[in-house]
Amino acid sequence: MVKSGVAVVPELLLTDQQVQGALFYQQIATPLGQIYLLSDESALLGADFVDSRYQEARLHALKQQPLQRENSVLTAAAAFYEDYFAGKKPPVSFPLRLVGTPFLQAVWQALATLPYGTTCSYSDLTAKVAATLHRPDFHGYRAVGQAIGSNPFIIMLPCHRVVSSSGKLTGFSAGIERKAQLLAFERGELTQFSYP
Repeated sequence: MVKSGVAVVPELLLTDQQVQGALFYQQIATPLGQIYLLSDESALLGADFVDSRYQEARLHALKQQPLQRENSVLTAAAAFYEDYFAGKKPPVSFPLRLVGTPFLQAVWQALATLPYGTTCSYSDLTAKVAATLHRPDFHGYRAVGQAIGSNPFIIMLPCHRVVSSSGKLTGFSAGIERKAQLLAFERGELTQFSYP
């Protein structure tokens, strides 16, 4: 059973890092701009705004590989974003392949626990990661912030819900304006998005 508001069921976070067969790519329109979706045959590998700060290099690497256009994973991911922007609070019901170091995976798994409509401070998220890694002495806020910035699954692993200890909006690879709108939308304070 999916816990209400939790972004991803833990069993759907795959950490085996092995790409399965062909790669599939699609771009979808959202109220906040185009999002690219990348999957292999069994799991989503990435989803982010195409103009996000870190995506140029990722997208350039993709252009060097033959890509297919459709599969069931991309269809499910596109449906997730459609439902999300319609205000339906959808859970992620398809596998996400977490390709990264154990530390990155721990940060991304911590993001998956952040409920819809809430925020979490970088220090609180760092404490969750420290507990997961069994390192109570770990205080690497900056390392956690960098790992959050490399989150390959925008909105699905809700990095936009992480704010400074004072509540100030900081760091978001897709832009602070988008982060503010996503948070306001999830709190029910925004009914129409504004994106050029």
